[in-house]
Amino acid sequence: MVSGSFKTYEVLSPKKNSTVIVGSFDVGSMIYSNQVVLKKLHGSATEVEQEMENCRFVQKLATERGGNFCEIIAMGSFESIGSWVPTTETSICMLKYDMDLETLMRTSEAFDFTPKLVESFCASVCCTMQLLHEMDMMHLDIKPQNLLWKYDTPDKLFLCDFGSMASPATLTNKHFIGTVPYASPEQFRQSNVNKSSDVWAFGCILMQMLSRQHPWQGENNNYKVYIRISDGQIPFVFNNVTCQGAGEDKHSVLMSKARACLQHNQQLRPTFVTLNEDIGLMSS
Repeated sequence: MVSGSFKTYEVLSPKKNSTVIVGSFDVGSMIYSNQVVLKKLHGSATEVEQEMENCRFVQKLATERGGNFCEIIAMGSFESIGSWVPTTETSICMLKYDMDLETLMRTSEAFDFTPKLVESFCASVCCTMQLLHEMDMMHLDIKPQNLLWKYDTPDKLFLCDFGSMASPATLTNKHFIGTVPYASPEQFRQSNVNKSSDVWAFGCILMQMLSRQHPWQGENNNYKVYIRISDGQIPFVFNNVTCQGAGEDKHSVLMSKARACLQHNQQLRPTFVTLNEDIGLMSS
């Protein structure tokens, strides 16, 4: 039992394996007022314990080596939480961020996605993913909804949702892992999923920021996406994306990085080490 009390303000739409609740959390020494998210886990005991273990791993990694991970405040069962989260159920309490990248891109009429900002976003994701990969861990569900943003650090994105995270040695590939529009060819095949699968997803996100289009042009039929990717297609038509105005050269370089990530041959995709170095050179 976690010492402290939680007050519910809003219950978001339940997902397959969790219910997300917004509220405040009093841990005695500090009150996180109206700025926390509680993720109530619904999966099997094995799935719940694996996500908790992944969160503990990320907490330790963030403390020891940094990285832009979402801030996890507490884990376990919580007191005084009300009917939405019985005290016998396991939850993860996290800092609430202002919005995710998907929402930020939808509201971008008032938010200028310059090549410089995209470069900064890429740098924050790449350095975080490099840390994970150096620890022999894959995220396996990188997507705009799992990259968080807040007003007081406007040039950074923070990685969240570690339920799919696994090491290549322990991954069994017995079922599909990931989110269809951002999933790599090998994730669809459920074979040879490895660190390069995260690179593919990053390429999708980078291209989405540059083109303002969704992967597979908004295709909502998962089977059609499977057919297209099995046919050797990639999620974007690069010829339809043009560089305009200031920052054209930087835009072109970022486009080339996205194209490099979205290769069916896993061995030809760059690593996050290489991507980090290349983006660092762009800033110098």
